[in-house]
Amino acid sequence: MHVIVGGRSVRVRADRSIGKGGEADVYALGRAQALKLFKPPSHPDFAASVDDRTAAERRIAEQQRKLREFPVDLPGAVIVPEQLAYDANDPSRIVGYAMKRVPRATPLFRLAEPRNRKLTEVEQVLTWLRSVGAALTAIHERGVVVGDFNDFNLLAQGDDVFFIDADSFQFGRFPCRVFTERFVDPLLAGSKPTGLAPRSPMSKESDWYAYTVLVFTLLLGVSPYGGVYRPARASRRVNHNLRPLRRITLFDDDVVRPRASLPLATLADDLLSYFRAVFEDDVRGPFPMQLLGVRFSRCGACGAEFARRSCPVCALTVQLPPKQLRQGIAVDVLREFPKGAQLRAARVTDGAVECLIECGGEVLSSQGGRWTVVGGARYELASRPVVVTATWQLQSVDGRDIYDVVDAWSDEPAVAANEHHVYWVSGGRLMRDAAYSPVEIGRVLSGQTRLWVGARFGVGFYRAGTLTRGFCFHAERQHLDDSVALPQLTGEVVDAQCTVGDRLAWLVIHERRAASSVAHLVVIARDGAVVYQRTAPGHASDWMLSVRGAVAVDSTLLVPTDRGVVRVQIDNGRVRSPHVFAGTVDWVDAESRLFVTREGLVAVSARRVVRLSVVS
Repeated sequence: MHVIVGGRSVRVRADRSIGKGGEADVYALGRAQALKLFKPPSHPDFAASVDDRTAAERRIAEQQRKLREFPVDLPGAVIVPEQLAYDANDPSRIVGYAMKRVPRATPLFRLAEPRNRKLTEVEQVLTWLRSVGAALTAIHERGVVVGDFNDFNLLAQGDDVFFIDADSFQFGRFPCRVFTERFVDPLLAGSKPTGLAPRSPMSKESDWYAYTVLVFTLLLGVSPYGGVYRPARASRRVNHNLRPLRRITLFDDDVVRPRASLPLATLADDLLSYFRAVFEDDVRGPFPMQLLGVRFSRCGACGAEFARRSCPVCALTVQLPPKQLRQGIAVDVLREFPKGAQLRAARVTDGAVECLIECGGEVLSSQGGRWTVVGGARYELASRPVVVTATWQLQSVDGRDIYDVVDAWSDEPAVAANEHHVYWVSGGRLMRDAAYSPVEIGRVLSGQTRLWVGARFGVGFYRAGTLTRGFCFHAERQHLDDSVALPQLTGEVVDAQCTVGDRLAWLVIHERRAASSVAHLVVIARDGAVVYQRTAPGHASDWMLSVRGAVAVDSTLLVPTDRGVVRVQIDNGRVRSPHVFAGTVDWVDAESRLFVTREGLVAVSARRVVRLSVVS
């Protein structure tokens, strides 16, 4: 396929794909630019839906006028169309546009996950929020409304934040026709069976409402309508996605907060009062930016940051006994981490759990190692600890051995490790370390690959344009099978988690489709056969959100959740109803990691390592 950009013909190649959404595909156009191409009605992603094909036709027809009238004086934080892209066979027809490329940026939706939020200094979060607020004010001053304001369309690079997908902005005679359910202003919304949908045009006030949702989410690692609503009376129960219409927020006494998120009391009273005014009392208007000038302190005991006189996290922490027997579960504390420590990596070595924690500017191994912290790095435990630096360089934790510069999908480096080896993707080559020099396992797609590995085999997938391909590989041999049958992915992949056992790999892909999300569960055997597959709404099963911390044993998956350990089993190609071990709830949450060791089932959390045993 060829398009015309800036008067020259550009060949669109799948291996230049750098992004994919529900309405468009994005390709690299040199180092400084990206090319966004709208999906035509004939796109394979729309093959199963007449409505999607009709919407695509209408969308492209409107863009013929909208992009030609696009505002030219928007602030630099907005990634605007720089050159229009035309159909090579019909040079008058707009099919997309070229825009500035923002390399190595972090999508702000990553901070909605507590594990990522806790690894980010609050002052950095506040800097990003101020940057977004200043840009939003400038956008409004030019008579433009963002409309679909959401954390998927905000990319952080250094201290700057950029707005992408500006072609959906609302201005003049062109309304914003897309939305993201989590950010829809309930004052403009009506309900549909699965959630909210705007029934009135977007406005500056709805932008500021969405900005307030962003502030809440980035500071606490949870949305204002997050958690689980558990009213005492069954008649008060409501679909999770409809809670904004009832103003049922985390301030409600019947809402149980995700245990890994930060407590409301982390924030100053003035800011909390403003949140309640917006989300419960329907106050609207520009966000009072002075509320983001509050000073935060760091707790010397637990490391939490807070805007109060004393640490609310410590105040809410319940001291647990070193041993406990509850509802048939015996618990033994094997190790307590130092106060203020952060867990960076964990794995099983010779039948025992090895942990890497960050404490006092150093990274400490439970095996006795001690190294200086590498800023912005991701840690993995192989035969020895390795790190991926902020510039995607894979090296030993002491920096003496440099393996390679790894590929990354969005801000996720393509690296995995087991007890014996580290695996990575560089330049589209899947590599494994070896005694003398790295060996190539097979070819994948540069910048578009995710992978995971267990003791005996690994799995992964890559996608570009209309192509989505799953693969599996042997942990020790140079062989890759790229014929794993994955479900069709038509939207934007926002997260992927996997746990690999000796027999099965449990892969969950979270995909953003239009206003909401779905989760695909794919269970893959060691030979690449798919033994089970299911697609469900994004929040249908809490255990599908925590697979990254699970452990797979034969045909069973044990998953850490806020309800405790959940057991999921496959029997004759079907998944049995999950079983919750309620006696583990005090010791396990959705951010814990489970391992099978010579001592039995072990759970590693942010504070301790415990052994869990079923007592008959």
